[in-house]
Amino acid sequence: MSWTDERVEYARALADDSRFAEMVPLLTAMHYKAPEDPEINHLYGLALLRTQNGGMAVWPLRMAASSPGREVEDGLLLAEALARGAFPFDAIGAIDAVLELEPERIEAWTLRATVNRSLKRYEEMLGDCDRIVELHQQRAGAMLCRVGALVALERFEDAERALSEGRDRLALGREPEGLALRYCSVSAELAHTRGDSAEAAKRWEACLESSPTSLELIAPAAHFFDEAGDEERATRIFEVAVSEAPGRFDLVAALVERLESLGRD
Repeated sequence: MSWTDERVEYARALADDSRFAEMVPLLTAMHYKAPEDPEINHLYGLALLRTQNGGMAVWPLRMAASSPGREVEDGLLLAEALARGAFPFDAIGAIDAVLELEPERIEAWTLRATVNRSLKRYEEMLGDCDRIVELHQQRAGAMLCRVGALVALERFEDAERALSEGRDRLALGREPEGLALRYCSVSAELAHTRGDSAEAAKRWEACLESSPTSLELIAPAAHFFDEAGDEERATRIFEVAVSEAPGRFDLVAALVERLESLGRD
């Protein structure tokens, strides 16, 4: 094995361990010596992307994606780098190039929806989300993309119907843990967004009753009640959580922070 091969293997091992910051100086030197090597470009671009240097990652990932056999995987990384580097329309172009090769690649449609949302192109986002739902017909998580697009378009009745359909899928019981919490919070946020504060409060209360110790629910629910002027109810959410799980340091810390922000001991 050559000196270069050994370093490439070492860089791969670092990537497998998500030690991307350590990869950057190593790959910078390697890229200087072999700027057209597909694997070095891939690893270098990946390291830059994962260390929040999306703009710098574009060139090596573009080189990697132009290599035979790397058009899809590195094409997706290139699209992500372009999006993070403030080149969203170029990112859409890179995603479309991937979809021409693999039209059912769910990561590409998901990234496309995210970029279109950032551009406030909500009709295009809805089209992306519809494709995601089509590809994952039995997955409740896919429907949340459609709900988000419909809310952005202020099509609230359609969003409620999509949320209901998603719950039906959720009932099948083949979803990641925590997705039910996400559905609960999205439902409450939807009611608030469409201007029904009473319904939003009712939904938040139902969420908290079913999962009183979930920070994923506690923080946004408390924010809602604070905005509604019910500071005491917001504080009570944290107190109930701690009483339910007194051994949870994160909940105790959240309560202490809450009380300190209110000037209480």
